[in-house]
Amino acid sequence: MGYCFIVGVFLAWAPWDPSWERLSWLAPLGGLRLHLLDSWVRSAVCAFGVLHLVWAVHDLDLLRSRK
Repeated sequence: MGYCFIVGVFLAWAPWDPSWERLSWLAPLGGLRLHLLDSWVRSAVCAFGVLHLVWAVHDLDLLRSRK
């Protein structure tokens, strides 16, 4: 549960942070760099983060219902 929450917050936030653009310059290939800056890729990474957050809430609900 903790893993899903932390990863979810990071992946939902990171693509829209200005450091994402600075870190994309570390990509070894120019084509990869352009894809990392594409809004579709950023949205997909963000959606994967939101999926992790939903998973964390689901795990928390299961944990709470056991008691």
